[in-house]
Amino acid sequence: MKLMTSAEKLYYGSLIANFLAYRITAEEEKILHEWVCADDENMDLFESLIDDMNQEWAKKWFYVAGVSTRSIKWKKRDGWYKPETKAIADFYIVMAVVFAFLLLVYFVLEFT
Repeated sequence: MKLMTSAEKLYYGSLIANFLAYRITAEEEKILHEWVCADDENMDLFESLIDDMNQEWAKKWFYVAGVSTRSIKWKKRDGWYKPETKAIADFYIVMAVVFAFLLLVYFVLEFT
């Protein structure tokens, strides 16, 4: 088990932060890919840092490594994990408006 130096944490942490912020260049992505594939521990660290359920731990890891995470859009998690819900109420409102419009067209055509 090889421990990462502070410089390695800063460098690879910056690459991972750029990856999470969708700001990674092709060259950086290649370097990150090679690093992740080089060792199982690197893969485990990478997966832990990009996992939404570990974001509080990931924020602390990035902070300790000295990596800025201001450009990363973290998902908000309160309490238990809640999947994103679709706007079902909006669907019903649109359907009601369409039904009312069709009903209006029917009566206009029927009684004119």
